[in-house]
Amino acid sequence: AMQGMMLGLAVMGKELRLKTADFLYTKPTTRSSVFFQKLGAIMSHLLISWSISSVFAILVLSQLSETTLDFKVLGYLLISNLLLMVLFAALGILTAMLLRKLKSVVGISISLVFGFFILSMMQGILDEAWVRFLSPFQYFENTYIFMEGHFEWALVAMYSVVVSLSILTAYVVLNKKDIHSV
Repeated sequence: AMQGMMLGLAVMGKELRLKTADFLYTKPTTRSSVFFQKLGAIMSHLLISWSISSVFAILVLSQLSETTLDFKVLGYLLISNLLLMVLFAALGILTAMLLRKLKSVVGISISLVFGFFILSMMQGILDEAWVRFLSPFQYFENTYIFMEGHFEWALVAMYSVVVSLSILTAYVVLNKKDIHSV
């Protein structure tokens, strides 16, 4: 979650933070092109780090497990990690586009991820079903995946809506945003 949020904020907000956005957009390229190239870079980075950690997890689990692994459940758990990273990257991208001044990527990332984590903990305490839709950490609950062997599809739909709206809103905001020159 932290990696996704920090990548989204850092990559999308770098020119705004360093006040070099006016230079970037004077090149013969569109804002859309820059947005999608950065989005591709973020997703490539997340996919590479997820692949490495997944291979490592499979190797360690296969060596340490005393029983045979259920690769279907393990696959769902590993994919849920990637989806959670993508979700927080999308939220980071949206946050970078909405903030007027982005001073500290780390501070904002820690605040948002920790806030969502607290919300997830509150769901555990309150045991209210509607709180699960507010916390991204609840979208892919490990216990549910272990017990049922699949995702909770209503929360996967909510995940899809949040990611799609975050990226679409960030794209629209970037195209409408007034880039100040230095």
